[in-house]
Amino acid sequence: MVRKRKPKYLVKTKKKAIEEEKNKKRTIEEKFYWVKVIVAVISALFGVLVFDLRGWWMFLYLVGFILIWPFIQSFLIFRLPYKKEQWDWKQILKTGIGAFFFIFMLVSTACFTLVTYSDYKDQVTNPADTYDIIIDNNTAYVADGENGLLIINIQNYNHRELLGKYYIRDIDARLIEKSATTLYLADHNYGIRILDVSNPSVIIDLGNIPTNCSITQMQFNNSKLIFGTENSGLYVYDCSNSSNPSNILHLESNKTVSSIEISTNLIIYSIPSEHALKFLNISNIDSSEIISTISLTNDTFNDIEIKNNFIFLSTSYNGLLIYNISDIVSPQLVNAVNFTLNPGQQLLLHDNILFYNTPDNGTFFIDIENPLDLTNKTNVVYNSLGNAYNLQVVGDYLYIADGVRGIDRVYIPDPGPSPVANDTASKRTVPFGWEGIMFAGLLIPVIAVITGKHQKKNSNQY
Repeated sequence: MVRKRKPKYLVKTKKKAIEEEKNKKRTIEEKFYWVKVIVAVISALFGVLVFDLRGWWMFLYLVGFILIWPFIQSFLIFRLPYKKEQWDWKQILKTGIGAFFFIFMLVSTACFTLVTYSDYKDQVTNPADTYDIIIDNNTAYVADGENGLLIINIQNYNHRELLGKYYIRDIDARLIEKSATTLYLADHNYGIRILDVSNPSVIIDLGNIPTNCSITQMQFNNSKLIFGTENSGLYVYDCSNSSNPSNILHLESNKTVSSIEISTNLIIYSIPSEHALKFLNISNIDSSEIISTISLTNDTFNDIEIKNNFIFLSTSYNGLLIYNISDIVSPQLVNAVNFTLNPGQQLLLHDNILFYNTPDNGTFFIDIENPLDLTNKTNVVYNSLGNAYNLQVVGDYLYIADGVRGIDRVYIPDPGPSPVANDTASKRTVPFGWEGIMFAGLLIPVIAVITGKHQKKNSNQY
């Protein structure tokens, strides 16, 4: 009996049909993949620029596109039939998931960075730390570290204009005080430079106060410049003749003075090595005397503000301390609040709001209408990306000299995206927040492992 052989052309036709089916499937998957890439770009742009999503809301938005959008794309846009083991939920989710996640992250982070750092051009042009800021008549005078002194027109804040700049080699501009058209610039490497800024485009060097140490804090009051130094004490200069200032008082030689405040005939300053805050009577500058002292055990006073009969003190370990100084000879502690484990730094008092800055937990907005009761008086915290070295309020805006961030402006009635309640402040971050990135980083491998196991199981069945 002769067995008939199947014609060879039937086998070739069958192979060709299989190849065409595979190519068709591959073409559909490629289209599906590239549509998901395009959707990743569009959804990222809308999430940041249109919906202004941040933190967990942005993360949930991403998860929705990862887990829900592929089915909408498959059944409503491509109208692909559901085929078990060929085009099922695993294949729908898996196709392009890595590219989608990467592109979404890249585009949303880039957009958010441009939105947050709207002054990125300034940062590229002036890449230095911003330590201090004074605003006078829509003009910002900025101590910008190694970039020197910047004078900026901020009448239109979103389109700032550099009016002038003072820069010399090895400058490190840290602190500013201004009286009329005379500006006192503390140079970390030099001393105090006295400048005429009446014409910002042509800044004139009037003179200087040389020091052999760094200046920690500086204030100008009634033609007198008072400043503290590292390891060289407290100085008072008479600047009636700004081009030729004269030293009229020098105290605490060989000691560091870290904070200063002036009140009528008092200079209040702190000595970290003694853990002490001292009240100096200067009603007669030639016979000035210490009239009282506040001491803390193993703590330092970092900044000082005064309102009426109360003095507000930020400390490294005890938080915010409030003393009644109606009897200046015997100050009485009336309140103490520790909002965070981080040390208190700069203070700024404006009306009934005390701005209390900490290095990692942001700037607390504290209602001090009644200094004896601060319970539930801190309902806003603003945390910038940098470090709030100095603060100033003009109108409804808080201006922050914010280190690497440059100038940060905060609308006080509604500070914006970064305030949170009490001491749970978190820095303004990329859209997802660190918790979102971590969760997404765990979610993607889990999906990949699950789909991989199912594929392996199915392949073993055949």
